Amino acid sequence: MAEKIAIITESSRKQFEVTEQMQQAMNELSETTQNNAISVEEASNDIVSQVKNFDNISNQISQVEEIAKSLESEASKFTI
Repeated sequence: MAEKIAIITESSRKQFEVTEQMQQAMNELSETTQNNAISVEEASNDIVSQVKNFDNISNQISQVEEIAKSLESEASKFTI
């Protein structure tokens, strides 16, 4: 009988260890998932910022083109 109790006790101890290892792995997975979510959010924000910068540059180029056309039109009035 004592041998059966010892086997059950050892089995329970091993099961507890495995449960602890699984909990640790789940905690690490959760932390990694949170860090990945933060990284994805930061990357997304960077992309949005780059798109806004591209739009601003595109608008500035359009404005410069309009100014150039206007200057060409004005310059054509002063042909010799």
